[in-house]
Amino acid sequence: MSKKTAVLFLCIVSLSLPVWSASKTKTIGDYTFLTEQNSFERIIEQATRQNKKVMVVFSAKWCLPCQIVKKNVFETAEFKAVADKVLLVYIEETTSRGKDYVQRFKIQVFPTFKLFDSDGTELDTYRNYEEITVDSFTDWIAGVEKGISLHAARLKVEQDPINREYWIELSLMLDEYNIEEKLQVFRRIIELGPGPEDELTQQFQEKRALLIVNIIQRYRDGSKADERARLEREFLEPYELYYPDRLAYDLKGSTGFLTYMVWQVLHDKNAEALSIFSDFLQTNHTMKDSIAVYLAAALISFSSGDAGWQDITGQPVGSADIIALIDQTTRLNPRLWDSPEFCVTSLSLYPVLIDVCVKQGQRDKAATYAQTMYQKMTALNSDERGELLEAYFDQMIVQVASENGFLTKQALDRLDNQLNEAERLEYAYLATQKIAVVYQDAGPDVALEYGLGVVASESTFKGLSTSEKSELLNNLAWTYYELSLVSDPVLELARKSVKLQENANNLDTLASILAARGEYKQAMKYETRALKKLDRDRFRREFEDKIALWQKGQNSTGTEDESLVSDYLLRSVSY
Repeated sequence: MSKKTAVLFLCIVSLSLPVWSASKTKTIGDYTFLTEQNSFERIIEQATRQNKKVMVVFSAKWCLPCQIVKKNVFETAEFKAVADKVLLVYIEETTSRGKDYVQRFKIQVFPTFKLFDSDGTELDTYRNYEEITVDSFTDWIAGVEKGISLHAARLKVEQDPINREYWIELSLMLDEYNIEEKLQVFRRIIELGPGPEDELTQQFQEKRALLIVNIIQRYRDGSKADERARLEREFLEPYELYYPDRLAYDLKGSTGFLTYMVWQVLHDKNAEALSIFSDFLQTNHTMKDSIAVYLAAALISFSSGDAGWQDITGQPVGSADIIALIDQTTRLNPRLWDSPEFCVTSLSLYPVLIDVCVKQGQRDKAATYAQTMYQKMTALNSDERGELLEAYFDQMIVQVASENGFLTKQALDRLDNQLNEAERLEYAYLATQKIAVVYQDAGPDVALEYGLGVVASESTFKGLSTSEKSELLNNLAWTYYELSLVSDPVLELARKSVKLQENANNLDTLASILAARGEYKQAMKYETRALKKLDRDRFRREFEDKIALWQKGQNSTGTEDESLVSDYLLRSVSY
């Protein structure tokens, strides 16, 4: 998310607060939160006694957005408006009991905020992540009290399953992590409609298609063939009915063309995707609103070898022509760069192009793209736009340096500046990034020396909890594993991490390093233990596949077999 009076109050409420042992409460600002050290049943007992709803915060020490919310919201005097209304609970993911809570309530992102009734019924999950403030929390709680909640919406469709309006209301209450339920709700809304000429039917056909393009890859291994076939039909339905000029809702304009292009690429039909781009070029559109379509076409053409594609006049067209057209348009209309979103989208193509070039053995061309990207960033850095986008630019430069060895000096300068100012929550992450860049810049021996120096420094672990120390060691070990550095010192980092905290993540790292060293029996032993401790089912298949490979004496790569092109394109149409 991978990333914002008090004295009087304390005097008054101290007369009525129940007495808790210190280990079962957490003080943030002026407010007391119950913690994961309490059973859920115990929490509900207190809520019942106080006749209050329960607001549960699922947080993690490693999660920077969580710390920002804690500082900018929970530590403010204004938060009293929330604290007066609900019983506050703070679940820390890094503790063993916190992990039990995360698994029980299927938490996938941090922070997550849930509201429960005093009898333990789960009422709603906070959805407005663009605004996390005291006011937004109070509005959310007030809405739930008026019956505007996921729980209330589900009850309505249970009581009246043929009322289409109730299903539409439920669809609005489901967040992006309720994908499977959302798909079923969309299907039901379409089924209850009078037919394809109905505007609401078309609207939800388009919503469903955009959802499907984001989940179809789950079935690429051949599992659930019937469901995949159904999804294929459902995706194509609005395109067969309304393409190209009658798509009017979620697939309106450039989004519809881009989504259709991505669909073709996911089915290894790059020529068809570029044909759709030709259709798009004949529509009225602006570069500002359509930059993602142009970038997608450039990447698809480039990855296809720039072969066999012609424009409507019969002239051959390649990725360089599309990029040149983008550059020409921005020169004629430089105000396009005033939009941070346009800057981010435009420059995001370059790391992928560089990666594809390297995979194709075209390092000279990759170097040219890296310099072009850096020059554009430098030009934007000359004014306030660069200040707004500095963190994003730094991230891209480090990515290009760590993955492919370009712009390493610039990346190291940025990482050193960040490390000098980093708090402990950021330090380990930045250190692992620097290891990867040093590896590209100076070789494996220097990269190993730097990481071991980080571990040897007393200041590295000062003030860290046991779980934080374990996580830092694990991150270092995993970074070296991904760089194919699995010497004895790296193995020792992984062993120390597991000794401090034996969880699925740490055990998997240790097992992977052992397998890379050819020690398959020991690797399977630790991966089996990792499976038993796994609290998220989405990793179960990955762990099981590793064990199956190791039983055959084969090593896994440690990376996902995902197309660079399709991965980039899917991010551009994320639901």
